[in-house]
Formats: sequence, structure tokens, C-alpha cells
Amino acid sequence: MLSAYFILAANSWMQHPVGSVVNDATGRAELTDIGAVLTNSTAVGAFLHTITTCFVTGGVFVLAISPTTWPATATSTCSGHPCGSAWARC
Repeated sequence: MLSAYFILAANSWMQHPVGSVVNDATGRAELTDIGAVLTNSTAVGAFLHTITTCFVTGGVFVLAISPTTWPATATSTCSGHPCGSAWARC
């Protein structure tokens, strides 16, 4: 999760540059405050959105596959299967 935050902080800095000044001689942005970049409001919001979406997607995936295994392990018999279990290999 830490690497995801650094990636989002770099991306957020591109959209909302804070903690830097533009050098007039070279025309390039120079970092002056890494704390401002890491606590950028855009980065914090993007991180919360990304992590929440990650957990919701994982939860939906678990819920999507659980009905295929849950009933088979909750009951000891399966209709029509000679071994009495849907997962048994006879």
C-alpha cells in the first residue's frame, strides 16, 4: 500500500503541483518540500478512493465465487453423486 501511495502522490503532483518552484534558468520544476507533495490533498483523496475500491472489488470477487463452494462444503451430500460430496473424486 505504501508503493501505491507514492505512485498516487507522484501522479497527483502532476495534476496539482505543490512543494516545488520553477527554476527560471532551466525552466524546470524543482522539489522544495517533499512533505507538501506527500500530503497533497489530491493524493490523499486519490489514495482513499483507490484503497476503498480495491477492498470493495476484492470483497465482490470473494462473494462472487463463494456460492460455488459454500453449499458444497456446508452439506455432506450432493444429489446424484455416488460419493456423497460434490468435491469428492471417486
